[in-house]
Amino acid sequence: MIRFSHKKLALGALISLACGYTAISYAQTAPANMLDTLEHGMWQFRAIGGGPTGSAIDKLCVGNTAKLAQIQHASNDCKQLVLRSSPNSVTISYSCRGIGQGTTTIRKESSRLIHIDSQGVKDSSPFAFNVEARMVGACAG
Repeated sequence: MIRFSHKKLALGALISLACGYTAISYAQTAPANMLDTLEHGMWQFRAIGGGPTGSAIDKLCVGNTAKLAQIQHASNDCKQLVLRSSPNSVTISYSCRGIGQGTTTIRKESSRLIHIDSQGVKDSSPFAFNVEARMVGACAG
């Protein structure tokens, strides 16, 4: 009888281990955040409600989708911290040493269409904008 309970315990441990391994494998292959599901290429920005975008640029060639969180500081190497993440939204705080910082929320409509709400400081001046971003094709050259 004792042997039977040890076998049961061993079988239970083996099943738990197998389930845990499956969960770990899934977690390692899942995207780190929603930005990893977006397409690379030329993204164009259009102000929500019309008018100027309020962002520093109207287009951005995106190889690293994390740059979409820091459009105002797109050409700079900034440190980013994901504050909140879900399958269709991410909020990122970023800091660019000596030139500014910002907080950006990106909401995904599809892998080629997103909404970006960003605010912060660039070169001692505040900024805030809300744009629709659309992937329009490959980057030139």
